[in-house]
Amino acid sequence: MTSFWVLALREGQPHPVRASLEDWATFMEARDSCRVGLDETNGTTVSTVFLGLDPEGGRSDRPLLFESMVIGGQLDGAQDRYRTWAEAIEGHAELLAVVQDLEHP
Repeated sequence: MTSFWVLALREGQPHPVRASLEDWATFMEARDSCRVGLDETNGTTVSTVFLGLDPEGGRSDRPLLFESMVIGGQLDGAQDRYRTWAEAIEGHAELLAVVQDLEHP
């Protein structure tokens, strides 16, 4: 069964909290609130977003709710998933650094 999540501020940081389908849909309409990072370098884009859906079907209290994806370049289609906003920020930066290193060996 799919579980739905939204982001709520706690101690100044966005944290995932379980939500109803209706609350999730309303939250997701405001897509700006779901963007963790978006960077483009030499035609390659690294995008990290909050998905709000648990791909593990609710089997974990710490689901993978964030995803980074590379669009274009040598790593086109590469992706990583994260459990927290902080992990997503760190993962985005790391993936961006890998992309930039590949462009400028």
